[in-house]
Formats: sequence, C-alpha cells, structure tokens
Amino acid sequence: MKIRVTSVPSTAAKIASNLLLAVLILFGLLLFFPWDQMTVRNASKSIPGFSAPNPGSYYNTQSIEKDNGSLLQIMEEPTSTIGTTNFTSLPRALYQMAKPVFDALPDEFLPGYKSPCWVIRTNAKDNKIRCLPYFYILGTPKSGTSDLWDKISGHPDVIGGILKEPHWWTRRRLDGVSFESYLQGRSTKLVNTFNQDASNKDKLIVGDGSASTLWDNHNWMEAFGVRKEGPEFVTAQILRAVQPNAKLFVILREPVSRLYSGHLYFHRKPHPGRFHNDSVETIARFHRCTATLSARACAYTTSQQKGVRLNIGLYAIYIRDWLKVFPRDQMFILRLEDWHEDCTEILPNIYAFLNLKNLSEDKIMEICQSRTINTNLRTAHKVGDMFNETRTILQEFYSGWNQELSELLGDERFLWH
Repeated sequence: MKIRVTSVPSTAAKIASNLLLAVLILFGLLLFFPWDQMTVRNASKSIPGFSAPNPGSYYNTQSIEKDNGSLLQIMEEPTSTIGTTNFTSLPRALYQMAKPVFDALPDEFLPGYKSPCWVIRTNAKDNKIRCLPYFYILGTPKSGTSDLWDKISGHPDVIGGILKEPHWWTRRRLDGVSFESYLQGRSTKLVNTFNQDASNKDKLIVGDGSASTLWDNHNWMEAFGVRKEGPEFVTAQILRAVQPNAKLFVILREPVSRLYSGHLYFHRKPHPGRFHNDSVETIARFHRCTATLSARACAYTTSQQKGVRLNIGLYAIYIRDWLKVFPRDQMFILRLEDWHEDCTEILPNIYAFLNLKNLSEDKIMEICQSRTINTNLRTAHKVGDMFNETRTILQEFYSGWNQELSELLGDERFLWH
C-alpha cells in the first residue's frame, strides 16, 4: 500500500510569509503617501491654515552649478553668519503679508559670504546662488538718495551698475512680481563676480536704493481694513523678519524743500501757483482724515493727496515705526544738507557702517567731488521758487513733526531752523 505524504507548512514558515506580505503592503502604502504634505516650514507650525514646503534639503548640497555651467564649491552644511529668523514666532497677519518671501527663505545663509546668500534648486542639474541686498537706502525721494547710492557704489567692494530702485518691497511685490525676479535682479552681477573670483565672497555686497521703502504702505487698508491707529504691520516688520541684520540708510531733507522739489520733478507742468493750491488742498484733506483716524493712519493713506505727496515729510511717523523693530545702530540717518556740506567727513563713516575697507583720503575726495546725481536745478531755475505764502503754510504744517523727529533722534539739527 502506498502512503501519500502531504506537506504541511511549519509555524516558522507561516510567520515568514505573513511578514513578507506585511512588508509588501507597507511598501505600497509608502509609494502613494503624500509626503510633500508632511513637511512644512517653521512658519506654518504656529500659523493655523498656512503650510509651505520646507526647503531645508535644498541647501545641503556639496556643489552649486554656476549660471554659466561650471561649479562653485561650498560647504555641505552651511552655518549662518548673517542671522536668520525663526518664523515660528511670526504673527499670522505678518506671515500672510509676505508668505511667498518667507516660504522661499533658507533655514541658513551660506557661510563665508558677506552678503546674505543661499542656494535655490531650479532642476536636478542647475542650482543657483541668490543673495539679498546687504544694505537698503530706505528714503526719502528728492532728498539725495541717488547721489548717496552713487557714492556708496564708488567703493570697490560695492557692486554698481544695477537698477537703484526696484521698489519691490513696497510696490512690485504687490503687483505680482516674484521674489525670484527681485533676487535675480539683485544677485546676477554679484554672483557672476563670485564666479570669476570666489575669494571676493567675503567682501562684496549689493544694495537696494528704493526711496519708497521707508514710507510707502499704500495697501494697508486692503490688508488690515480701516483701523484708527493705522496698519498693524508695515514693511519694516517684513524686512526685519526676513533680514534681521540688514544695514539701513535714511537720508532726509527739510520737508518743505523736499515737497517742492518733488513737484518740480514729478509734475508734468510744474508751477508755483499749482503747487500752492495742491498743498493747501492736501493739508485740508489730511486734517479731515485726522478727524476720524490717527495721524499715523492718515500718513500711510495716499488717497488723500492732491498733486503733492505731503505725507512723505512726516518723517517721525515712519522712522518711529522702523525703530520699533530695528536697533538704532543698524540705521544710519543723515540730512541732505549735511551730506552736501561734509561728504568727505560722512562717506568714510558710511563705509565703516557697512564694514567696508578704508579708502585713502584722495580716493574719498575723488568720489565726493564726482558729479552730484539727479538734481533738479534746470527745472527749478526755469519755474522759479514757491510762493512765500506757500512756504509759510507748509513750515507751519511740518513744524510739530520736525520737533517730534528731533526728540526721537535726540538731534536738534532735524528741526531745520
């Protein structure tokens, strides 16, 4: 008789089979799990409803492809020498104001670079360096910002030959111009110089000379609604969160002269009579505004202007807002009148403020004696001065604000007596 033998799986074999099946199922789940939704920037951890990709892995790369295809070596694990912000502490409203900017920033800036630079990954084979400006000329218009920009750029370690005023933080950003576009405009010439000589990376810097950055927050009611006290956050808070160690310049001019210079420069048909009428009407509108809103709210509300930008001369309001978030030693505040009189004394201090190498007295003299940039002399001569009556009205309007500025800065020169 034949005996039929049936194979019976052992207990160990059953366990191994079940484990293999479990591993296969788990692997299949991992393939379809939305991992991109699990990684968020620090900012979104404390802001309900906001999430963003974490770019941290983009910056731990051993080599970066230059724009021209060659390689620029950097350290594998960059450590910030410029300072970065912990975005977990940002209020929701502030984060929302500049979400694309905060989401694009690295966890660390690259080491060894004087400018705040980092790497962006555009595709698998093409990584590029982008840099923020090292310094900003915040304002004000018709107060010598172009001449200041030109003479700062006279230093060999400051990249020149780029657009002075991109107006990105206050205007272009709100018009849909991307952060990448802004960075490219600031970075291209700087990075190309690094690529030619990498030893320059700890010396070279670039700036932003947009004279609207100090005061222009024209969209604040769209962002926050009508608030008696004015905007909850302004550009100062955004820039402080993005770049806490930024170097800031503010050059101010006696506000009545600044206002008339703006009329001569921006108006198609400047005339003392037109300037007088527009000034009187805009002052009246400002007073009507302050009947319901604070002076700060009205200063940031540009819709009340008629032909003249009266609000720009309310320097104390804007500088107070910037000093709330930036330490005083990061702001170099000067008067146009002193700049014209003492360029050779002030310019070395400006270079020192930017941690630039000293230049010889002859070189400083050469830079200071170069042509003053963007003056209105021809138009002013043709049109003539403002009426005495207009000057008196405007001096009375600005007097209290000059007093507040003088007290804020502890400097009586800002009374413009």
